[in-house]
Amino acid sequence: MTISQEMAAPELAKAETEVIRWVIRVGQQRKRLCRCPFYPIDRELAEQILATFETALTAAYRRRDRLLEAQAAGASQQIHP
Repeated sequence: MTISQEMAAPELAKAETEVIRWVIRVGQQRKRLCRCPFYPIDRELAEQILATFETALTAAYRRRDRLLEAQAAGASQQIHP
């Protein structure tokens, strides 16, 4: 993936924000599962929501890591043309 330096910083900031948002949501959902009594169907739904949030968090980490790799590759190309 090639990304210009002008676009790299804002895109990386967006990716970091997305990671933070999903980390918070996953944490909140885990707390909800631990402290709240559920009827069986409600607990199953809460667990599915947690799995969805964890999947989104994993995707956000992957996106951020790809941007970091692209930024590092771009920086090394500028240093060593």
